[in-house]
Amino acid sequence: MTPPSPHKITTLLFNPFRYVAGGKALVLGVAAILGIGWLGSLKNVHFDGVISAHIKFPFPLWAFLAEGVIAWLCMAVVLLVFGKIFAKTSFRAIDVFGTQAMARWPSLFTALILLASADTVLRVEQYVTQLRVKPEAQIDLAWLDVAIVTLVIIAGILLICWMVYLMYKGYSVSCNIKGGRAVGTFIAALILAELLSQVAIGHGLQALVQHGEAAPALSEVQTTAPAMTALQTSGEQFADLLTREDFPAAVAQFNPTMKAALPEPALRKVWQDLLTQSGPFQKRLHSRTAEQSGFRVVLVTCQFERATLDMKIVFDANEQIAGLFFQ
Repeated sequence: MTPPSPHKITTLLFNPFRYVAGGKALVLGVAAILGIGWLGSLKNVHFDGVISAHIKFPFPLWAFLAEGVIAWLCMAVVLLVFGKIFAKTSFRAIDVFGTQAMARWPSLFTALILLASADTVLRVEQYVTQLRVKPEAQIDLAWLDVAIVTLVIIAGILLICWMVYLMYKGYSVSCNIKGGRAVGTFIAALILAELLSQVAIGHGLQALVQHGEAAPALSEVQTTAPAMTALQTSGEQFADLLTREDFPAAVAQFNPTMKAALPEPALRKVWQDLLTQSGPFQKRLHSRTAEQSGFRVVLVTCQFERATLDMKIVFDANEQIAGLFFQ
């Protein structure tokens, strides 16, 4: 068998749409998008924009899959509209959707890299957060961690550039737009699609996830101080650990599954992100207990500077924490 020529390999890497388009590209691309979402769910790697990826808080698997689909659709729809406006010849919508789906496959490498380095990235983010809060603090920083994160950033930038180039080639080929017209309209479309995806994922999808967690009927039992249950006390004590930022003690309350999903660096980042969005914690207002899908839940209402939130603490049968949500 004759090995493929270097020219063909280069074409497959940077312009595969000469060989694959339409429905075949769509099937391959959607399979890649779903695979990327599944990989991301293993370490809370969120592809939360057309060209964005972050390690954040846990989501259900369906939400990780939805993030990739939303990012793809935002880009494909915007390019379809731009193509209808600026292309001088007719083209098929399925070619636009197929090439844009297939163009996202370099994110498989991004997901694998972040999957392998997630703990290191979170440690370095923790160092940076601590230095930002207390610049005078003496923090032991492992230079190997810094080197790894630097390589991750460089690799991530290169992979994003590769993906964006594939998106551009897909747009140019599927809509038959060339030259300056193609470059200018593509850049405008990319900026618009990134903004749309950030809004759709960062606000719409996150709100849907929170609603889904709250959707099952909660048989809430309001309790007063004299009748406070031991579980409710445990929930309030956990909330106090978080508000004091005693993250090691807080993680110690987790069950094994929760410890794997939300280790100390990730919990610290979740809390810091919450403070960024809602302002500094002010006080704990009240708490109540509930039953949800066989789990016992303590909802601790907390007052922040810009919001009042319920800290939803889910306990398993062993009275260990199996879930943590803010709503």
